[in-house]
Amino acid sequence: MPAHNKLSGCGIHILEGLVLDGLEPGLYDLAALPLALEAGDGSPVRAVVKKKG
Repeated sequence: MPAHNKLSGCGIHILEGLVLDGLEPGLYDLAALPLALEAGDGSPVRAVVKKKG
């Protein structure tokens, strides 16, 4: 997890397993809202995309 922690410290967060292949090409906003878990090194997220424009 050293790479994950280093990137997170720079404001870059990794979303593993996110499948976006059903989206049309274009610009989107992405919100990935984590579940509040007390223990663990990660969390499932509720990912929501909205096409810009």
